[in-house]
Amino acid sequence: MNKLTILLTALVLMALVAGLAVSLDASAATAEDERQYQHGVDIVPRGDGNYWLIWSSSGNPPTGPDPSGSWTHDIYYSLIQPANPSINPVTIISNNEAQEPASSAVSADGNLMITNEDGWNVANNVGQRYGVYRASDFGNVKAYPNMIQGERI
Repeated sequence: MNKLTILLTALVLMALVAGLAVSLDASAATAEDERQYQHGVDIVPRGDGNYWLIWSSSGNPPTGPDPSGSWTHDIYYSLIQPANPSINPVTIISNNEAQEPASSAVSADGNLMITNEDGWNVANNVGQRYGVYRASDFGNVKAYPNMIQGERI
């Protein structure tokens, strides 16, 4: 499979994920920002010709805010096989509040890091947290949540 085919497959899959979040009701489409339902979409190569699709969402399919108006997002992944693409969401990170937007990268040794802002159990409004997983099967290397520590300047 050539790179153009892989790229087009990835774009189609991203559109499918975004489409899960969007109501086709024309009046709703003009009234709200549809990015609030799902975002932080990454496609990460596995090294075997397949990919991990990783994204943040308010459910699958997305549900939007809870009854009090608060948004919660969890982080999901799905194995993507370019020859037969489909999305089968699996929850990888879930806590109260919102864990979003997901951002991920894979290292040369096959570990996958997912980082995101997290509103759960923090002294301030949000914290930046991460987890490290084996890219082959999402087994824990350094289980979520780990707080990223910074220095004050």
